[in-house]
Amino acid sequence: MKYPLLLSALLCITWSLDTCAQSYEHYSWETTPAKAKLKPGEASQPEVQLYRHIQYEYSYEDINSPTLYFTRHEMVRVNTDEAVASNNRIYISMNRVLELVEVHARTINPDGRVVELNKSDIKEVEDEEVGSGYKIFAIDGAQTGSIIEYYYTSKMAPSYFGREYFQFQRPTKKASFKLIGPTNLQFEFKSYNGFAGVIKNDQIKDKNVYTGVGQDIPSLKPEHFSAYNDNRQRVEFKLAYNSVKGNVRLFTWEAAGQNIYAQMHNLEKQELKKVDKILKAIHVEQYNTPFLKAAAIEDYVKTKFYIDENRSSNNYSIDFIYKNRFSSKYGITRLMVALLEKADLPIELVLTNNRGDVKMDGSFESYNYLDEYLIYLPKEDKYIAPYHSHLRLEMAPAELTANHGLFVRTMKVRDYAYPVSEIRYIAPAKAEDNFDNMDITVDFDQDLTANAIRMDRSFKGYQASYIKAVLPLLEADKREEMMKSLVKFMGQDADIQDLTFAKTQFDFKTYQEPLTLNSTFKTSAFVERAGSALLFKAGELIGPQSELYQEEKRMLPVENEYNRSYVRTIRVTLPDAYEVQNLKDIVIEAEAMHEGKIVYSFKSDYTLEGRVLQINVIEAYHEIFFPLERFEDFRKVVNAAADFNKVVLVMKQGKKI
Repeated sequence: MKYPLLLSALLCITWSLDTCAQSYEHYSWETTPAKAKLKPGEASQPEVQLYRHIQYEYSYEDINSPTLYFTRHEMVRVNTDEAVASNNRIYISMNRVLELVEVHARTINPDGRVVELNKSDIKEVEDEEVGSGYKIFAIDGAQTGSIIEYYYTSKMAPSYFGREYFQFQRPTKKASFKLIGPTNLQFEFKSYNGFAGVIKNDQIKDKNVYTGVGQDIPSLKPEHFSAYNDNRQRVEFKLAYNSVKGNVRLFTWEAAGQNIYAQMHNLEKQELKKVDKILKAIHVEQYNTPFLKAAAIEDYVKTKFYIDENRSSNNYSIDFIYKNRFSSKYGITRLMVALLEKADLPIELVLTNNRGDVKMDGSFESYNYLDEYLIYLPKEDKYIAPYHSHLRLEMAPAELTANHGLFVRTMKVRDYAYPVSEIRYIAPAKAEDNFDNMDITVDFDQDLTANAIRMDRSFKGYQASYIKAVLPLLEADKREEMMKSLVKFMGQDADIQDLTFAKTQFDFKTYQEPLTLNSTFKTSAFVERAGSALLFKAGELIGPQSELYQEEKRMLPVENEYNRSYVRTIRVTLPDAYEVQNLKDIVIEAEAMHEGKIVYSFKSDYTLEGRVLQINVIEAYHEIFFPLERFEDFRKVVNAAADFNKVVLVMKQGKKI
């Protein structure tokens, strides 16, 4: 998404350098392979990263613009057959690659025998989706105990921002980062999660050389309810200065805001005419509140135009979009901004990134964080996700919330307008705005082998938005199939008698209303006999639950996708002459506190009036993040739901014990 912004930014780097053209320093490895020195316990690991080296070198082969040479060097000791299988094929991305300059690979077997790569075995595979492909080659001769080593150097179009990871699911004995550039290009770096700081080597006078070295980096594995990449050791870097143009800081948040503001607001006459025509088609003047005006504009764009990132990169002209009814994500955002502002609705453009990868660090001005767009309506305190067709005003994609963003607003002084940029927090939706509630009534059939169930299931928020988006597009059979899936999660044998949505038409005025599915069905999934006892699997009525019964030590702090809540009311008419023997098993409670407030909770209890047993279950997650040292509190809440899911009520004839 950042490419139009970067295209403008890159133009400022094509400054001539008053020196002779330079060539890059060829990277090479040791002619004699190094022997692996493993510590006690490392040989028992499936695989160990002995060495990882990442190198960027910027060289003025053309004195007007640098060329980038990217080198990656890996050494892995494979200790199991599975590790051999997962490491014996190497992929080299050709995205942005002008030339693959060097490729070397070898296997060092336990007996010292070395098997070199036959370069004729390198194959190329095209990837049509990204417009480039991969070089692929197999590693020959590897066996348990071998070292697989390779490096390659790619000549590439330059990038002035980078992100490199140095922590993986296998332990790494040594990792190094190196960036080499001409003296006029000065870079800045920031290390995360314990990786060594990157420092400049002041002993080298004719180049700028920056290095960082990490030792004995522990393995890190993905865990449920966590952000893996954000917690890995990594380095971010950016070009900060070009001394040819003086002491002017490059690629600042302010510059990013100015660039994107200009791109969004400098409309040609033909574009302005098309904006007026679209607003006329929307009849925006008929809506009497800013919210309805914005919602009408958003809905029109999302229903009349579509996203196609694979077409021409010049498709973000509003004139082009109007004629062809499609554009890129950037183009649709540009159209939405133009319509909102023409309708006199104050907005702020927000640039951010997916926190499922890494969270935006507002203290480090890297355009690597400027991947996605949102539009913020400050007077409404609500967001528009311009190219997410399943979302409507009030909802930002969950992965873009609980994160920081670059907010760009218009400041006016008399007749002059200019952009103001600042880093602010994008608050996530509240738990009560994202619910999946169930109201369930259960009866037993005459021979007590099955249940007749009525379930009213209501959704609001993210889950509802996906269903609402696809409903109008589905054929009758596909719609019924989807509806059945929302019921059969409780029992695949469900014999459904009635299945209807309470409401299927949602316009932009009612889009945020709950979506409710009413169903009645029969199933034998919840009842069975055990001698004279009748077993009723009441816990399974809430559907499968996540579990956190891990034995290994937790390594990552909690990070939820979004805040959410669940309310389930279950009314069971008990069969005549049967009494429940273990009602106390229903009562489960767990909670996690933060700053004096309950942030996560699970509570189940019951009431019994005559033959009607009512089970009440309330579960809620009010915070995205929770510290590692308090993980046990969070786990108790998640497992409380899983424990309830296992509750089986034992019923016997006669009095309750």
